[in-house]
Amino acid sequence: MNSLYCHIEPVHEVSRLTRRLIQDANKGLEKYSPELCEEGVNGTYFLKNVMGEKLAVFKPADEEGHSINNPKADASSETDLEGIVTGECFKREWIASVLDEDEDHFYGVPDTTIVKICCRQFTSGSREQLADGSWVYSKIGSFQQYIAHDGSAEDVGVSQFPVKEVHKIGILDLRIFNMDRHDGNILFKRNPNNPKDCTLIPIDHGFSLPKRLERSWFCWMTWPQAKQPFDADTKQHILNIKTEKYVKYLESINMDKDTINNLLKITSLLKEGVKLNQTLYQIAIQIQNEKFENSQPTSK
Repeated sequence: MNSLYCHIEPVHEVSRLTRRLIQDANKGLEKYSPELCEEGVNGTYFLKNVMGEKLAVFKPADEEGHSINNPKADASSETDLEGIVTGECFKREWIASVLDEDEDHFYGVPDTTIVKICCRQFTSGSREQLADGSWVYSKIGSFQQYIAHDGSAEDVGVSQFPVKEVHKIGILDLRIFNMDRHDGNILFKRNPNNPKDCTLIPIDHGFSLPKRLERSWFCWMTWPQAKQPFDADTKQHILNIKTEKYVKYLESINMDKDTINNLLKITSLLKEGVKLNQTLYQIAIQIQNEKFENSQPTSK
């Protein structure tokens, strides 16, 4: 048996693309152990293919925030704010991807699922016995496709980003009330045929879908694109959002009722803002200032 022994298994039914990614990552794990990412405050690992190229990102539940298993010396307790407790962020990474898939990948969230990884490299987690009688630790967490990119928004002047690309990020952040949207977790990939054109890729959605809407700041609120009007396609996308299926899905995984109601209320405010021809910035300001106590949710 490979002395590196690592193996990935999906926890839920996955798409053909994700299944192929998991297969490729398993082959890569025969040569390369999970690589701990130095950035961030949580335990995050890069998984590689057989060529040694980054293929996926794994974020284990038991290495979030101030968990004793978090390998980062500066582990933070931020995951206890707004009702997002340590060990729940990985689920929100997955949920953001589910929402995106439900809406025909409008937002561009990398394909994400939940997996279990058994690995000799791990020194914490749940103990599992292998067929040869040896023991390894396993971890549950989010498995996200690694997207090759040219940098993040903190690396360049953001005025070059297409208005529609900024709008899609903003709409996603408002819908899930993302409390961790900064320049470093918006990646960009240039169009090789047109360097002035690029696609934005939103990552890191663990600090989203809170129980309480007490704090928020979205980096794109200072960008000029946020004050530009939505184009016709983006307006229609917002107006066409149907939340019934999504709400049933959140209920099926026991998501808090306050979280679900906040999602419904924010979606309603987005739609009303579009009908009033408000900009992304104007809607964001309204949502930040909205108390929500007297607002009635709607799933239409």
